[in-house]
Amino acid sequence: NRVSSLLALGPPCARAGGSDHGLVVFSRHQLALRALDAGFLTPGILADSRWTIGERYEVLGTIGQGGAGTVFHVRDTELEREVALKLLDLASNPDPARFLQEVRILASLEHPGVVRIYDKGLHDGAPYYVMERASEGTLRDAELELREWVAVLAKVARTCGVLHARGIVHRDLKPQNVLLI
Repeated sequence: NRVSSLLALGPPCARAGGSDHGLVVFSRHQLALRALDAGFLTPGILADSRWTIGERYEVLGTIGQGGAGTVFHVRDTELEREVALKLLDLASNPDPARFLQEVRILASLEHPGVVRIYDKGLHDGAPYYVMERASEGTLRDAELELREWVAVLAKVARTCGVLHARGIVHRDLKPQNVLLI
């Protein structure tokens, strides 16, 4: 049934009070993601309900989900622009210090091949950062001619070379993490 599928979509963030009562506790964002995945909600419903992360980021939908957390398509209500927001999943990554280090490193970089960071904060105790949104999607979904593929991969290689020269290694380089802007 749909309730079982909602609860079976992954590990909960905690068990209540460490007891064996089987009561599962979810953060608001985990519950919303599970409801989306189970078909209870659509991103439009979330947008209509004005679900926000932080005080100013209105959720418009989910861009992707990985081991570290979830990337949302959000609207910055202060600056009136659409951006992406990465929210750390504390259930999978209980140490947010590494995540915050990633934010600081990204924010310190100014290179055309590196996504720009606009803001950072906490939501329900989980850290997030706000970055420019990939208006053209990712390399995974791209339909490119061979010449275009070569040009994109050459840019990725040059960007990695610049990062490596600064002692920075992208630990998760894959097509869905190469944004086309």
